[in-house]
Amino acid sequence: MDLYLAIVWCLFFLMNINSIILTYYVYWLCRICMQISQLQNKSICILGYGREGQSTYDWLATNHITEDITIADDKKLETTDHRPKTTIHDQWQRKDHLNDYDIIIRTAGIPPHTGVLAPYADKITSQTQIFFDNYTGDTIAVTWTKGKSTTSTLITNILNNAGHTAQLVGNIGDPVLSEIDLFDQSHNPDYVVYELSSFQLTGAKINPTYALITNLLIDHIDRHGSHEHYHGAKLNIIGPDTIVIAHASTVDQLSACWFSLWVLFAGTGTEYDFDDQFFTAPDRHYPTDIQLPGDHNRENICLINALMHQLCITPNHIYDTIKSFTGLPHRMQLVSEKNGIRRIDDSQSTNPSTCVTAVRTFGDQVGSIMLGGYQSHFDYTEVMETIRQYPSIQTLILFPDTIHDFRKHIKPSDTFSIFDAKSMAEAVDIARDHTPAGTICLMSPGAKSFSLRTSMSERGDQFLEYIEKHS
Repeated sequence: MDLYLAIVWCLFFLMNINSIILTYYVYWLCRICMQISQLQNKSICILGYGREGQSTYDWLATNHITEDITIADDKKLETTDHRPKTTIHDQWQRKDHLNDYDIIIRTAGIPPHTGVLAPYADKITSQTQIFFDNYTGDTIAVTWTKGKSTTSTLITNILNNAGHTAQLVGNIGDPVLSEIDLFDQSHNPDYVVYELSSFQLTGAKINPTYALITNLLIDHIDRHGSHEHYHGAKLNIIGPDTIVIAHASTVDQLSACWFSLWVLFAGTGTEYDFDDQFFTAPDRHYPTDIQLPGDHNRENICLINALMHQLCITPNHIYDTIKSFTGLPHRMQLVSEKNGIRRIDDSQSTNPSTCVTAVRTFGDQVGSIMLGGYQSHFDYTEVMETIRQYPSIQTLILFPDTIHDFRKHIKPSDTFSIFDAKSMAEAVDIARDHTPAGTICLMSPGAKSFSLRTSMSERGDQFLEYIEKHS
């Protein structure tokens, strides 16, 4: 009787699971799909005219898809480079004109569900969505909170070094419609490696061949509103046919993604692991003596190892590429060594978790640290607790607008000195005078850069500029 009940329960369970899976597939197939033919001769509004918006305009104009194009942006735009029929709208959020267009192509920086756009959801698409709706080749999509640019670059370099052709596009590369021909796809690369931010994935329904996901930490809450919405946007990287390679720490977060055909976990505690000597995988291993600092980079390489195993790339090609790779700018990058002080530019650190990673990576080598920036209402408790674990850190230098967010965590027992800096020049001067020789000055803000500069790369460039002038 118990066996009979068990069989009945299993059948009932499988029937319900199959119904859920079928429902998801129907939903996914019925999504708004933007084939190129559906764009032709339509009235199109490009919403946002930064790098991606300009790429979209060039793609529409060069391929003669339509002549009825409107560019909408909050800032004043020059019209000299555009065809006479192009319309320019600034201050679009205060104009009720979006109903006039057949299709709205938004750039990643504009949320698709903002109050102004909400009524037009059925006509909104994006460059990312257009690409995945029309591209027929193999794609490797990469997203997560820390390390996606480094990982995307390594994947591209390994594939090219192994004799394949791979093109890096997206969040780190050039906009995809500027690089990949959707009309004649016979000359496209073997693999398109697409780095995707949460902004690009918001509202997307894509189906890449492979998706790599790791360490879904907390970021961009000011944009997404909650941790759940942020993680939900990231998980849009998974389609019904996607082979997912994910870090072992994301098991709970991926529990909602059972609809994918296959999830392969990599990292500590899996068959794709590492120790002090070797990266390991089934039937292969190679040394861990790489130039990239930090265990977080080694964890990410485990995911790369798992992907390359599936693609039948030999360990030699993987190791030769990784061993010679020194990293990307503004990511724990040694930019100066003067008067016995090493300066590390980690301007890419835009949230508390990435700052904690940097402090733990360099540990008791750190003598001073620059913290803070744009107010995103992060909790810096873990950052301060991590700093206290390393008595070598004698100086904290705080940037606006988050000075109070750090100072409220100060305890009477803290022995480090704290300085407020109104500019990068002032911060560099403080670090020069209050960083012990033989230690590191670490610029790992754990916050976005908008309080001082417009981007994290400009913040990092400014750091090096003032080091050269003032040190």
